[in-house]
Amino acid sequence: MKIVFKYLFQKEKEIISWFQKEKLTEPVNLILPKNDFKKSLDNDIQQKIRLVKAKWQPLEKDFFNIINKEGLIAYSKYICYLSRFGPSGFYQPPKTMVIRIGNKNDIKESNINICHELIHLIFRQNHREAGLSYIEQEKLVDNFLIQKKFKKILPKYPIQEFDIKHKG
Repeated sequence: MKIVFKYLFQKEKEIISWFQKEKLTEPVNLILPKNDFKKSLDNDIQQKIRLVKAKWQPLEKDFFNIINKEGLIAYSKYICYLSRFGPSGFYQPPKTMVIRIGNKNDIKESNINICHELIHLIFRQNHREAGLSYIEQEKLVDNFLIQKKFKKILPKYPIQEFDIKHKG
């Protein structure tokens, strides 16, 4: 199984447009451009793709081995679009995720975000999130990723905190 990392300016524009149109307050870590934005310099994006890919590749085999041992069905290939804007990460079924790479911290946390969004995609494919609210889905993924079997891959996985007023 494999993740293919890509950047497309058109995809980034779609992402920004969608979040601006929806005027979402969740996720709380949403970053949108303040003005019109331009395509990032290609060499800057290519360098970030190399960094994220280099961080992910040593974990990929172990991650998918855990998924297989859990008896979960996964696709052989997933697409991971990188964006300078948006939330830390989100997914688009059946096989696509978007990970923010706007700053050094985003790149530092890229494996956490990739694993998190991959689990959403895999759980959705295996019907584990059916009928759950947004917060219930997030808690399900967090609880899965804090298990001992993921400690080698994600030694410091952060559990999300939610405002209990949120009706998600």
